[in-house]
Amino acid sequence: LQRDPEEFGTGGDREEEPSFFDEAIIRGDLQGAQVRLPAEAGLYRLFVAVRDNHGGAATANVPVRVDGPAVASNASPAALPLTVYSEAAEPSGYVPSGWMGDINAIRFDPAWTDRPQSGKTCVRCVFHASKGWGGVAWQNPPNDWGDRAGGYDLTGAKKLTFFARGEEGGEVVTFEFGVIPHDEEFPDTGKGRLEGVVLGREWQRYEIPITNQDLRRIKTGFVWTVASRDRPVVFYLDNIRWE
Repeated sequence: LQRDPEEFGTGGDREEEPSFFDEAIIRGDLQGAQVRLPAEAGLYRLFVAVRDNHGGAATANVPVRVDGPAVASNASPAALPLTVYSEAAEPSGYVPSGWMGDINAIRFDPAWTDRPQSGKTCVRCVFHASKGWGGVAWQNPPNDWGDRAGGYDLTGAKKLTFFARGEEGGEVVTFEFGVIPHDEEFPDTGKGRLEGVVLGREWQRYEIPITNQDLRRIKTGFVWTVASRDRPVVFYLDNIRWE
Protein backbone atom coordinates (compact mmCIF):
# COMPACT_ATOMS: atom_id res chain seq x y z
CA LEU A 1 0.00 0.00 0.00
CA GLN A 2 1.31 3.45 -0.86
CA ARG A 3 -0.08 6.96 -0.94
CA ASP A 4 -1.25 8.04 -4.38
CA PRO A 5 0.26 11.44 -5.29
CA GLU A 6 -3.05 12.46 -7.00
CA GLU A 7 -1.10 14.97 -9.11
CA PHE A 8 1.68 14.10 -11.56
CA GLY A 9 4.39 16.25 -13.10
CA THR A 10 5.15 16.46 -16.80
CA GLY A 11 8.27 16.85 -18.87
CA GLY A 12 10.60 15.39 -16.26
CA ASP A 13 9.36 17.52 -13.33
CA ARG A 14 10.63 16.27 -9.99
CA GLU A 15 8.05 14.37 -7.93
CA GLU A 16 8.18 13.37 -4.29
CA GLU A 17 8.44 9.66 -3.54
CA PRO A 18 5.06 8.48 -2.17
CA SER A 19 4.85 7.13 1.37
CA PHE A 20 4.64 3.35 1.75
CA PHE A 21 2.62 1.54 4.43
CA ASP A 22 4.12 -1.93 4.76
CA GLU A 23 2.49 -2.39 8.16
CA ALA A 24 -0.94 -2.07 6.53
CA ILE A 25 -0.63 -5.55 4.96
CA ILE A 26 -1.74 -7.85 7.76
CA ARG A 27 -1.95 -10.99 5.61
CA GLY A 28 -1.46 -11.86 1.94
CA ASP A 29 -1.61 -15.32 0.31
CA LEU A 30 -3.24 -17.17 -2.58
CA GLN A 31 -6.61 -17.00 -0.86
CA GLY A 32 -6.59 -13.21 -0.57
CA ALA A 33 -5.27 -10.40 1.60
CA GLN A 34 -6.20 -8.52 4.75
CA VAL A 35 -5.32 -4.82 4.70
CA ARG A 36 -5.72 -2.26 7.48
CA LEU A 37 -6.19 1.14 5.86
CA PRO A 38 -4.48 4.21 7.35
CA ALA A 39 -6.48 6.53 9.56
CA GLU A 40 -5.62 9.62 7.54
CA ALA A 41 -8.06 10.57 4.81
CA GLY A 42 -6.77 10.61 1.26
CA LEU A 43 -6.11 8.54 -1.85
CA TYR A 44 -4.01 5.38 -1.65
CA ARG A 45 -3.06 2.64 -4.11
CA LEU A 46 -2.88 -1.06 -3.29
CA PHE A 47 -0.49 -3.21 -5.34
CA VAL A 48 -0.39 -7.01 -5.65
CA ALA A 49 2.24 -9.23 -7.26
CA VAL A 50 1.81 -12.96 -7.89
CA ARG A 51 4.74 -15.22 -8.82
CA ASP A 52 5.00 -18.89 -9.69
CA ASN A 53 7.97 -21.21 -9.41
CA HIS A 54 8.83 -20.97 -13.11
CA GLY A 55 9.85 -17.35 -13.48
CA GLY A 56 6.35 -16.08 -14.24
CA ALA A 57 4.68 -13.12 -12.56
CA ALA A 58 1.65 -10.87 -12.75
CA THR A 59 0.82 -7.54 -11.12
CA ALA A 60 -2.24 -5.38 -10.56
CA ASN A 61 -3.20 -2.33 -8.54
CA VAL A 62 -6.37 -0.60 -7.39
CA PRO A 63 -6.96 2.92 -6.00
CA VAL A 64 -8.53 3.23 -2.55
CA ARG A 65 -9.91 6.43 -1.02
CA VAL A 66 -10.10 6.79 2.74
CA ASP A 67 -12.77 9.20 3.92
CA GLY A 68 -12.77 10.92 7.28
CA PRO A 69 -10.90 13.59 9.23
CA ALA A 70 -7.25 14.26 8.56
CA VAL A 71 -4.75 13.29 11.23
CA ALA A 72 -1.07 14.11 11.45
CA SER A 73 0.35 10.70 12.24
CA ASN A 74 0.99 9.64 8.64
CA ALA A 75 3.31 12.47 7.61
CA SER A 76 6.66 11.13 6.45
CA PRO A 77 9.05 10.73 9.40
CA ALA A 78 12.14 12.89 8.95
CA ALA A 79 15.69 12.06 9.99
CA LEU A 80 17.23 15.06 11.74
CA PRO A 81 18.92 17.27 10.81
CA LEU A 82 16.70 17.82 7.76
CA THR A 83 18.10 20.17 5.12
CA VAL A 84 15.65 22.50 3.40
CA TYR A 85 18.37 24.16 1.29
CA SER A 86 22.12 23.65 1.06
CA GLU A 87 23.19 23.55 -2.59
CA ALA A 88 21.11 24.15 -5.71
CA ALA A 89 21.91 20.73 -7.16
CA GLU A 90 20.95 18.84 -4.00
CA PRO A 91 17.28 17.77 -3.81
CA SER A 92 15.27 18.61 -0.72
CA GLY A 93 12.02 17.25 0.59
CA TYR A 94 10.68 20.80 0.64
CA VAL A 95 10.21 22.68 -2.65
CA PRO A 96 10.04 26.53 -2.97
CA SER A 97 6.77 26.33 -4.90
CA GLY A 98 4.51 28.47 -2.70
CA TRP A 99 4.78 31.97 -4.17
CA MET A 100 2.52 34.45 -2.36
CA GLY A 101 1.32 38.03 -2.61
CA ASP A 102 2.42 39.91 -5.72
CA ILE A 103 4.13 36.97 -7.37
CA ASN A 104 4.95 38.95 -10.51
CA ALA A 105 7.28 41.12 -8.43
CA ILE A 106 9.27 38.16 -7.08
CA ARG A 107 12.60 37.06 -8.52
CA PHE A 108 14.02 33.84 -7.10
CA ASP A 109 17.34 32.25 -8.01
CA PRO A 110 18.31 29.12 -6.00
CA ALA A 111 21.65 28.77 -7.81
CA TRP A 112 23.26 32.15 -7.12
CA THR A 113 27.06 31.78 -7.08
CA ASP A 114 28.21 35.18 -5.80
CA ARG A 115 29.36 35.04 -2.15
CA PRO A 116 27.44 32.02 -0.80
CA GLN A 117 27.73 31.43 2.93
CA SER A 118 29.32 28.06 2.16
CA GLY A 119 29.58 25.71 -0.79
CA LYS A 120 28.99 26.90 -4.34
CA THR A 121 25.50 28.39 -4.31
CA CYS A 122 22.96 30.31 -2.25
CA VAL A 123 19.43 31.62 -2.84
CA ARG A 124 18.93 35.16 -4.19
CA CYS A 125 15.50 36.65 -3.42
CA VAL A 126 14.14 39.88 -4.91
CA PHE A 127 10.85 41.72 -4.37
CA HIS A 128 10.58 44.84 -6.53
CA ALA A 129 6.98 46.05 -6.17
CA SER A 130 6.24 49.59 -5.02
CA LYS A 131 3.25 48.42 -2.97
CA GLY A 132 1.93 45.25 -1.40
CA TRP A 133 3.94 42.25 -0.28
CA GLY A 134 5.39 38.98 -1.51
CA GLY A 135 6.96 35.78 -0.28
CA VAL A 136 7.94 32.19 -0.97
CA ALA A 137 7.14 29.03 0.99
CA TRP A 138 9.08 25.77 0.79
CA GLN A 139 6.31 23.16 0.61
CA ASN A 140 5.71 19.43 0.84
CA PRO A 141 3.89 18.44 -1.27
CA PRO A 142 4.65 21.18 -3.81
CA ASN A 143 1.93 23.70 -4.71
CA ASP A 144 -0.27 22.62 -1.83
CA TRP A 145 -2.00 24.90 0.68
CA GLY A 146 -3.77 22.27 2.74
CA ASP A 147 -5.76 20.27 0.20
CA ARG A 148 -3.49 17.22 0.13
CA ALA A 149 -1.79 14.99 2.65
CA GLY A 150 1.97 15.23 3.01
CA GLY A 151 4.59 17.08 4.98
CA TYR A 152 7.19 15.77 7.39
CA ASP A 153 6.98 14.59 10.96
CA LEU A 154 9.73 16.69 12.55
CA THR A 155 9.08 15.57 16.11
CA GLY A 156 12.26 16.03 18.14
CA ALA A 157 13.50 19.10 16.28
CA LYS A 158 14.60 21.92 18.57
CA LYS A 159 15.17 24.72 16.08
CA LEU A 160 15.02 25.85 12.47
CA THR A 161 18.31 27.51 11.50
CA PHE A 162 19.42 29.45 8.42
CA PHE A 163 21.88 32.09 7.21
CA ALA A 164 20.81 35.35 5.60
CA ARG A 165 22.31 38.63 4.39
CA GLY A 166 21.01 41.72 2.62
CA GLU A 167 22.23 43.29 -0.60
CA GLU A 168 22.70 46.69 1.00
CA GLY A 169 21.84 46.11 4.66
CA GLY A 170 18.64 47.27 6.31
CA GLU A 171 16.33 44.90 4.41
CA VAL A 172 13.38 43.84 6.60
CA VAL A 173 12.22 40.23 6.17
CA THR A 174 9.91 37.97 8.16
CA PHE A 175 10.84 34.29 8.40
CA GLU A 176 8.53 31.51 9.57
CA PHE A 177 7.24 27.98 9.14
CA GLY A 178 3.87 26.29 9.46
CA VAL A 179 1.62 28.80 7.70
CA ILE A 180 -1.22 26.47 6.61
CA PRO A 181 -4.07 27.15 9.09
CA HIS A 182 -6.08 24.55 10.97
CA ASP A 183 -9.27 25.23 9.05
CA GLU A 184 -7.73 23.51 6.00
CA GLU A 185 -8.18 19.77 5.50
CA PHE A 186 -4.46 19.04 5.90
CA PRO A 187 -2.93 21.87 7.96
CA ASP A 188 0.46 22.41 9.53
CA THR A 189 0.32 21.18 13.11
CA GLY A 190 2.84 23.72 14.42
CA LYS A 191 4.22 27.14 13.55
CA GLY A 192 7.05 29.52 14.39
CA ARG A 193 8.04 33.02 13.32
CA LEU A 194 10.78 35.67 13.35
CA GLU A 195 9.02 38.94 12.68
CA GLY A 196 10.69 41.87 10.91
CA VAL A 197 14.33 40.73 10.88
CA VAL A 198 16.65 43.55 9.81
CA LEU A 199 19.43 42.09 7.70
CA GLY A 200 23.03 43.24 7.49
CA ARG A 201 25.36 43.02 4.49
CA GLU A 202 27.31 40.09 5.95
CA TRP A 203 26.07 36.59 6.52
CA GLN A 204 24.44 36.01 9.89
CA ARG A 205 22.98 32.87 11.41
CA TYR A 206 19.36 33.02 12.54
CA GLU A 207 17.28 30.58 14.51
CA ILE A 208 13.56 30.02 14.95
CA PRO A 209 13.27 28.20 18.29
CA ILE A 210 10.78 25.38 18.68
CA THR A 211 8.82 25.74 21.91
CA ASN A 212 5.78 23.63 22.78
CA GLN A 213 4.99 22.92 19.13
CA ASP A 214 3.31 19.89 17.59
CA LEU A 215 5.64 18.96 14.74
CA ARG A 216 3.88 15.79 13.58
CA ARG A 217 3.04 17.36 10.22
CA ILE A 218 4.96 20.36 8.90
CA LYS A 219 4.07 21.05 5.27
CA THR A 220 5.57 24.54 4.92
CA GLY A 221 9.10 23.95 6.17
CA PHE A 222 10.44 27.48 5.59
CA VAL A 223 8.81 30.75 4.52
CA TRP A 224 9.95 34.31 3.87
CA THR A 225 7.78 37.39 3.32
CA VAL A 226 8.64 41.03 2.70
CA ALA A 227 6.70 44.27 2.36
CA SER A 228 7.31 46.72 -0.47
CA ARG A 229 9.51 49.76 -0.02
CA ASP A 230 10.75 52.60 -2.23
CA ARG A 231 13.30 50.35 -3.91
CA PRO A 232 13.70 46.61 -4.58
CA VAL A 233 14.32 44.36 -1.58
CA VAL A 234 17.23 42.00 -2.35
CA PHE A 235 18.55 39.43 0.09
CA TYR A 236 20.23 36.02 0.19
CA LEU A 237 19.66 32.73 2.03
CA ASP A 238 21.82 29.69 2.62
CA ASN A 239 22.01 26.49 4.70
CA ILE A 240 18.41 26.24 5.85
CA ARG A 241 17.80 23.22 8.04
CA TRP A 242 15.84 21.69 10.88
CA GLU A 243 17.93 20.48 13.80
